[in-house]
Amino acid sequence: TAMDNWSDGYGVLRGLTIPGCISEGSMHDYIPETYRLMNSDYKWLEAWHFLKTFSTYFAGKEIPTGNIVGKIHDSHNKNEASYAKIPNSHDIMLPLNKVKVTLNPGNKTYETDNMDNGIYVFKDLLPGTYSVKFEADVYYSKEFTVEVKQNMTSYQNVALDKIRITPPEVISHSPNVAEDQIVLCSTPIVFDFNWDIDEESAMNAFSIIPEVTGDFTFEDSSHRMIFTPRVPYNTSTRYTVTLDKSLKHPGNICMENDFVFSFFTADRNRLALIKGYPSVEHTQVNYEKPVFFFVFDRPLDVTGIKDAINVYN
Repeated sequence: TAMDNWSDGYGVLRGLTIPGCISEGSMHDYIPETYRLMNSDYKWLEAWHFLKTFSTYFAGKEIPTGNIVGKIHDSHNKNEASYAKIPNSHDIMLPLNKVKVTLNPGNKTYETDNMDNGIYVFKDLLPGTYSVKFEADVYYSKEFTVEVKQNMTSYQNVALDKIRITPPEVISHSPNVAEDQIVLCSTPIVFDFNWDIDEESAMNAFSIIPEVTGDFTFEDSSHRMIFTPRVPYNTSTRYTVTLDKSLKHPGNICMENDFVFSFFTADRNRLALIKGYPSVEHTQVNYEKPVFFFVFDRPLDVTGIKDAINVYN
């Protein structure tokens, strides 16, 4: 029978004797969605869509009003919580709490909650054109025109720009050592800034003498820049690092002065292989189950070491 046939639709619908529907409106085990579901107006919106569906299906009627809904987030800073670091997710940016949203005509206001979801909802609006203004501490305000249609929800997501009125500056860096101290030849160069910086301008502003090839990464919503050398620095060498004042933040303000520091490298930059087995004189021996044995002059970091070893026929 249909009741026993698991290929015949959803189990919760198979036994119905009257029309029914099922909604997968949310997945609460996705943490950003859980935070949105903590907003009662966000949950109301799903109920509104049930009403719209039932009105259309059973009565052939439309709801005479509409809604304006959206999510507010920072335009540049990312959500640093571990649950939000999902590639290509629209939840990667920082949601904003306590944003005042004003709707006109009508002078209605809505304030986003403190649940890290950035959700705002204006309900049961008559069809027409509205202006929606967004205001938050330390952010520039923005205003949009949104059209409301009956039986429809209009969506207006917003990215607010932080007010950055002072120049960017380096608040800490590493390596930061005394003149007579030495630095390991594999040490990355790290800068922490007072503002989230423009990444492209920061990379262009960076230089190191003697020249070193390396890779840039950014952390803490672009408040930190890391330069990692692709090969170790030269031994017993003084390096001078410069960030020139062309470095800027998204407010288009540059640093006031160049930032310069130097460090002196250690007298070794490679592991030394002391001995290995099989050695050269054993290369003509046939081994049924060979074991390779190597001794270095320093302890190894064994993380991922298997990916660095290849055995060929």
